[in-house]
Amino acid sequence: MGVTLKQAGLAELAVNGVVDIYAVTRATSGSLSTAPPRGRDSIYRSHAHWEPPTVQRDRATAMFLSSLRVFASNVERPDNESDNFEDAVLHVFDLLTKYETLDRIIPSALVGTTHARVFEGSRLLFGFALEKARSLKLPEGDGVSNFPYLASIKEVDLVDRKTREPVMYALQTGDGLAENVSGGSEGAVAGTDPEVRRLALLSAGSTALLLTFTGSLASDYRYSDNGDVTCAWDEGELMEMHNLSEFCGRNKLAIHKPSQLAGAVAPCLTFDRRAHLAVYTGQEACGADPSRSTLMFRPMHGTEGVDVAVIEQVFAGTLKQHEADGTAVFDALGGAAVRRLQSPDEIVMFVVDTSASMRVPTDFDEVNEELPIPREPPMTANAIVDPEFFGRPKFDDIKDFLIKHESFEDMSGIVADAHGRKRHAATEVVELLRNTIGADIVRKHKELERRRARVRTNYYLRHGIQELEAQLEQSKLSWAGLKTHEQAAYALLQFRAETVLSSGSLSQRWIWSLGDDVPTGSPPNHISSLPASVVEISHPLRCPISHTLMRDAVTAADGHVYSGDAISRWFKTRKSSPMTGLELPDTTLTENCDVCDAVNAWIDGGNLTADSTAKGSFPIVFVSPYGTFERQVIGSMTMAAVHKLAFRGLAGRYTVFQLAKDNIALPAGSAATIA
Repeated sequence: MGVTLKQAGLAELAVNGVVDIYAVTRATSGSLSTAPPRGRDSIYRSHAHWEPPTVQRDRATAMFLSSLRVFASNVERPDNESDNFEDAVLHVFDLLTKYETLDRIIPSALVGTTHARVFEGSRLLFGFALEKARSLKLPEGDGVSNFPYLASIKEVDLVDRKTREPVMYALQTGDGLAENVSGGSEGAVAGTDPEVRRLALLSAGSTALLLTFTGSLASDYRYSDNGDVTCAWDEGELMEMHNLSEFCGRNKLAIHKPSQLAGAVAPCLTFDRRAHLAVYTGQEACGADPSRSTLMFRPMHGTEGVDVAVIEQVFAGTLKQHEADGTAVFDALGGAAVRRLQSPDEIVMFVVDTSASMRVPTDFDEVNEELPIPREPPMTANAIVDPEFFGRPKFDDIKDFLIKHESFEDMSGIVADAHGRKRHAATEVVELLRNTIGADIVRKHKELERRRARVRTNYYLRHGIQELEAQLEQSKLSWAGLKTHEQAAYALLQFRAETVLSSGSLSQRWIWSLGDDVPTGSPPNHISSLPASVVEISHPLRCPISHTLMRDAVTAADGHVYSGDAISRWFKTRKSSPMTGLELPDTTLTENCDVCDAVNAWIDGGNLTADSTAKGSFPIVFVSPYGTFERQVIGSMTMAAVHKLAFRGLAGRYTVFQLAKDNIALPAGSAATIA
């Protein structure tokens, strides 16, 4: 091309006058139907940049990338013994790179001498690394500086101070970093850190935050082995493949049968139809084919929904072949985690008297003679939830919470089965629900305090704090709302209990006795969604944030109208416009009376209702667990219009419901009239 590195703006990247250029696949954009995979599906997909000098067979590549994905997930989780564990994992891999580890693990008698199958032992290597990392401990120290590897990792901010976009040609100004509009043609700019310029150019303006290794490890190496592999472990351990397989089982790298995935914790390892290692990533959301709702990531093919029953039948013969040639040890099924998912052949119960902790006599005289040990009072939801939470929830919010709760039908059934003591049963059910939520509040509060204490020393935790805070606030609102509106909650459960009794929908027993079969879950609801024409909300009345009916409409500084609750929650975490993304000068909200009046008129039925003085008009009363309301109609109104009235009367909250008169369901899309 006849262009020098300096003329091309690449001089900053040169090391000893040489620039190495690699071509890798990067998932960026695409149409809805052909969009490339993103996130972990893209990172761990088999591409050219993963290939070693000796091309690996498909089984070996699948083994390496699937094991790496689950391994990385285990290291990233914040419950893995804090920063010490993360630093120890980096140290173990530092030691393993001192020699060709996989060649020592994989016997040439099993895979040959061509090196095309050495990656088949990668799962065993990752299991060994996790096992050794758990046993490594550092001397006591303060903060992240106590961990030599984590202390050598530095975050570099590459965001333009004005546009908030990543920069490619970094220019340091008095106000912060900016994009050098003249590009790299003018060379170094005085006052700009050369390392920052180099990293910005390396990132090609694609990322706002880079993690870089500072190279300061050698000056503060704190591990007792001093980098000597022979002091860290016995080299013979890498040749005991059955022990390495047990290490995998103890460190969440066990391989599950596809039929065991329903009870497994994602992500975990499993087999695809070719008996290659794959990753179970969870269950697909509602709406998918139930027989193919299990999501499986295959490095050679991507993520897809699979039928686990079919897969086990297909790969059974291949597994037998692996057992015959001796390579089954690389991906052997089992481990402690897998054995827990299998049906037990016996159940052992231990009953321990713990009443001493409740300050009452025990069944053991020697315990009763001991003096009670003073204990700090346990943390409770009462001490955590501020008084202002009790005034915030509306009863409609608590109704929605109860009705959408996964146990609402069970709670209604308990109250219905109480016969003459329904009020008492409703009281106990609501109190039990509050206790459950209270325990969840205490757990989340402790977890939030733990993460906040560690957030400065662990960059993995920063992203989860905001989500945990939102979950904790919602739990506080539900707990406080159930207390504020407890009488109304009792009445709602009683009403629901009476409804299921009168309609005969309570088709299962609610009392279980020892020796009976374990009760199944509540029967599924087969009510179809209402037609789109029935549940349509006009655009001016729909909140652009929640995409539901506008409630307590307000106008923000950007001139757009939002629901009051939705925009208030938005402003708690950001000060930008939801519509434009631009930062707003202030977060003042002004009530929009015109939209509020339009919403109220829409809920009342609008042009669907008839004047009470009109000839042939009569009232219809809608009764539901969500409320009772009355509308004036005429006999020529269609069933579809009646369902529209009900949808609007319920404030557009529910797109799935059924109208019935005298226990006879009314068709939603019918053109028949009500006369």
